[in-house]
Amino acid sequence: MAKSSREGFQRVGGGERSYRDIACISGEVGAGKTHYCLTAPDPIVVFNIDRGLEGVVEKEEFEEKEIYQHVIDWSPGGLEESDLEIRAVELRNEFQEKIKDAVTWARTIVVDTESRLWQLYRYARFGGPNSGNLKDYDRLNQEFEDFINLIKGVKGVNLFLIRSMKDKWGQSGPVSKTTGKKSMAKEGREVWGYEHLPGLVMTELNFRLDEDVAIDEANEDTNYRYVIDVGKCRHNLKLQHTTVTRMSFPNFGRLMVPGSKAKDWL
Repeated sequence: MAKSSREGFQRVGGGERSYRDIACISGEVGAGKTHYCLTAPDPIVVFNIDRGLEGVVEKEEFEEKEIYQHVIDWSPGGLEESDLEIRAVELRNEFQEKIKDAVTWARTIVVDTESRLWQLYRYARFGGPNSGNLKDYDRLNQEFEDFINLIKGVKGVNLFLIRSMKDKWGQSGPVSKTTGKKSMAKEGREVWGYEHLPGLVMTELNFRLDEDVAIDEANEDTNYRYVIDVGKCRHNLKLQHTTVTRMSFPNFGRLMVPGSKAKDWL
């Protein structure tokens, strides 16, 4: 057997751990997603599509933090159909340039929301949300993944991709004698956005209100009722598919890497 020269291979592992996370974060409005992101190390850059910073960023605990935003003014419902693709291309290109800049100096980058950004990319590529063939989608997928891979390649930079929720519809109830089909009805809520995103991130988190926890009438602070459902966790397999009390990013980091301290994540 010929001896390998190992040329063209790069040895990895064995070095100093980078205490950072690449995460997708879902949950209903008011569950604490944005607050969690702002507890990460600064400078923090928020690519703000959903305008969800007001009421959170002003909190006293964030007064000393360097938090910046870049507003992405994407409102497809307010544009003429002929202008949608032009506006989407303009905003996509602007985002791509801004994120290349942000990754050179920010410690944490937040996209709020990834779902709306994915919609923007689709309009920029196809001129609408649901057109294009398989080959077109291969190109679109690569375009969207480029900025994620860019950040993954920069040691120490966190990326939080906040995802939107929508009503989930399906056929339910009795079969109609007229149509022979069940009626369409809401069947709960579901996350929407780039379908391959879970495979690109290190961690999947869902923030929610645990309605099974009884309200303590003597306690005005009801934050104890909020939890984080952990899906994928590349840092710590034992943490996968568990539920923990809602907490700050540095404290959650201690769970992701047992033995680490909160200061390691700042």
